[in-house]
Amino acid sequence: MKILLTGATGMIGKELGATLAKQGHQLYVVTRNTKRAKEELFFPCEFIECDLTTEKFSERYCTDVEAVIHLAGDNIGDGLWTEKKKKCIYDSRINSTENLTEIFKNSDKLKVFINMSAAGFYPSQSEQLLDENQDPGNGFLSQVCKDWERVLSVKKDKGYFKNARTVYLRSAMVLARGQGAISKIILPYLSYAGVKVGAPELWMSWIHIEDFINIILYSLKNENIYGPVNCASPEQVMYKDFYKDIEHRFFTFFKFWIPQRLVKSVNKSMLEFLYCSQRVQPEKLLKNGFRFRFDHLSKAFDDVFDSQSKGWRYFERKQFIPRPVAELFGFFADAGNLEKITPPFLGFKVLSHSTEKVEKGTKIVYRLKIRGIPVKWKMNISEWQAGVFFVDEQEKGPYKTWHHTRRFEDMGEGTLMTDQVRYRIPFRFIFNPILGAFIRSEITKIFDFRKKIIKQLFG
Repeated sequence: MKILLTGATGMIGKELGATLAKQGHQLYVVTRNTKRAKEELFFPCEFIECDLTTEKFSERYCTDVEAVIHLAGDNIGDGLWTEKKKKCIYDSRINSTENLTEIFKNSDKLKVFINMSAAGFYPSQSEQLLDENQDPGNGFLSQVCKDWERVLSVKKDKGYFKNARTVYLRSAMVLARGQGAISKIILPYLSYAGVKVGAPELWMSWIHIEDFINIILYSLKNENIYGPVNCASPEQVMYKDFYKDIEHRFFTFFKFWIPQRLVKSVNKSMLEFLYCSQRVQPEKLLKNGFRFRFDHLSKAFDDVFDSQSKGWRYFERKQFIPRPVAELFGFFADAGNLEKITPPFLGFKVLSHSTEKVEKGTKIVYRLKIRGIPVKWKMNISEWQAGVFFVDEQEKGPYKTWHHTRRFEDMGEGTLMTDQVRYRIPFRFIFNPILGAFIRSEITKIFDFRKKIIKQLFG
């Protein structure tokens, strides 16, 4: 299927794009900055450079597009809601959707147009379950969502276009590991402070990112899915229970709720966003047989937090490389290549390796410098599946614990390589807030360098 995707550099867009590419779909990505998108995305696609908030792109791109997935929109949780910010939130959604519909309104090939919306469409209520038939609220977010959806529903029941269904996804808060809202929520917990925003008796609706992406895939194929679709777990929770589950997973010296009057004094407009109570029910999805993998918050948190609650830190980096898996895996099976992909400032040198080729049980000893201080590191390849993945773990080195998994997956005519690092820092109870930020910055620099070198070596 030929699919046009906007918002591809966002949290959901990146993961969705990679999933679609692995399934064999051909992707067109609309972006305001092609150079930035090429650096950030980890799946093959054709770029269309255009700011849909202010302009349209040429209709020649849409002649063979069968599906549009429109995720673009200014991040509502990024920064205070000044009048300028609210205008960006509004224009980035309504203007871009109007321009896209104009481009595709006469398309004979288009089968489905999937558009983001939000649970902000609904009013803030206490106990009532909110299905897709619920009337909208009256606040700023409700107005944005109403105008957003109205662009796609002005002509007929199934939407604006000649032959295509329209779907608008009214999304609750999306939970994802190390990204999005959850990364901001747990930030104080990593410094042993249980800082809570909201109010204990308010209701919260949420959805795991994997379920959200599966809903989009489901909507692409299922002809019975059109119009508004609530994207939220069947289980809603109160804020007090949401934070209670987090507090069971993280050690905290103190816990407190941020007073509503403080938020009001800083930015009154954001009260609507931060103190909203909603029990959003995914009625349409449930009636059509959609199955949620993460239907309980505890299950979602088990995945989202991984082992962070045990004092671990988590880092992930993905890269698409236009070379076959066998070639990439062979490169990393050679311990000598570690020096090529390590930044010079580390003074990295392999001292010994127990086997000629890297395999399960291989021990690698190397020397490096951390801020000029020489350190010897001994690494063990604890797991190894040729052409699929391998795991290296620190036996002796600067970290309390280090566990690095590198995975290789076929993606079209290339490979998706994923690095997942879980680590624990020394003296974390004393230095966790400062040292943790410093170490993450250093790890980011190392993997940025690796990405650059691999790109130079393999294209």
